[in-house]
Amino acid sequence: HGNPQDAPAQMIQQYGNQSGFNETAGNIRALVSMHLPLKTYFEQANASFINIAILLLLIFSALFGIILYFLNTIEKKNRKITHQNKELAKLSITDALTGLMNRHGFREQFSKLVDIAKRHNEPLSVIMMDIDYFKEINDQCGHAAGDLVLETISKLLTKYQRTSDLVCRWGGEEFLIAQAKNDATEAAINAERIRVEIEKLTIPAEQREIKVTASFGIATLENSDRMESLINRADTALYDAKENGRNRVNTRL
Repeated sequence: HGNPQDAPAQMIQQYGNQSGFNETAGNIRALVSMHLPLKTYFEQANASFINIAILLLLIFSALFGIILYFLNTIEKKNRKITHQNKELAKLSITDALTGLMNRHGFREQFSKLVDIAKRHNEPLSVIMMDIDYFKEINDQCGHAAGDLVLETISKLLTKYQRTSDLVCRWGGEEFLIAQAKNDATEAAINAERIRVEIEKLTIPAEQREIKVTASFGIATLENSDRMESLINRADTALYDAKENGRNRVNTRL
């Protein structure tokens, strides 16, 4: 066990005194002192942690960039699909040749105007217009010239269209105009203005100039009217105008 004089004070205090440590033969006591270079280990661990943190940051940044790219791609595709759907919806209610509303689109919008007019007890008039002798234009000048006439008159109708008006190509050479808050007299004045402007038109078509006229029938909403009955009365008024010489405005009360 060595000499008691050489024993550390800590052992003397814990196990006895210099006369024998209160030990018996066969007992062994020892105190081991060790020095570990922990600073080096901590520095290495810290460096490893920083490297791992940087690596994780790069990985998460890359993942974030990939996710953001796919989200932007999906958003762009959704916007494109939304735009295409709007365009398709617009095309479904638009006449391809003239750019005016077609019959399907007009019916949808006009039914709302009828409901509003009845609810607020306001006037609502319909102007049915037909290009006179349009078949002869197609036969004599060709369908391209006929299309040009339709396009030209459509632009003129758009020129006189108010924000609250509905203008559509009803079919063939027929056009339909709905004028909210206009009674028969006001609608007749507007129709006459359009008739005069059409009569003034000179439409160039290849080797000749085309002069056209149009006939108009007007009907105003009554309490008993539904959408179809109002349009039918305007059509009847148009028929009377054509039967009585064409190039005129006729009102059906």
